[in-house]
Amino acid sequence: MSANRKAFEFLVVSLLNHLYDRFPEQEDIGGGVYCVEAACSPGLNDEVREAVPRVFSDTIEWLEAEGFIRTSNNHRMLDGSPGVVTGAVLTMKGLTLVGYTFDPSAGDRSTLADTAKDIVKSGASDAAAAWIKRLLNMALEFGMDVAGS
Repeated sequence: MSANRKAFEFLVVSLLNHLYDRFPEQEDIGGGVYCVEAACSPGLNDEVREAVPRVFSDTIEWLEAEGFIRTSNNHRMLDGSPGVVTGAVLTMKGLTLVGYTFDPSAGDRSTLADTAKDIVKSGASDAAAAWIKRLLNMALEFGMDVAGS
């Protein structure tokens, strides 16, 4: 898998977790600072660390286009590097999926947010890919439009 794809997957998990923890407050996210902090996760290799700032703004745009987040503005610097994302907040779709409890009747009270915290701490890119797959599968199961609204 490409470094860009692994960086994208890690950022999706990290950003949704970040916004879930701050919900319902809108968050201004400094792209440069966020990328430096995200790239410090211990499980990321150097190729993925270098890809994080390259794909940050595109990842924000994808999350917004797919209806997981809403922003006031996603600024990109003239050189293409990440700027500041203003007013970022989870949508109802994002909040529902990230906070969904998998199977409380079977005693599984974990949510995607719970597992996201572990992924962000470890930087496990394979786990990030599985997390996104689970998120999108859940959206389809719930009949949510994953191709944007």
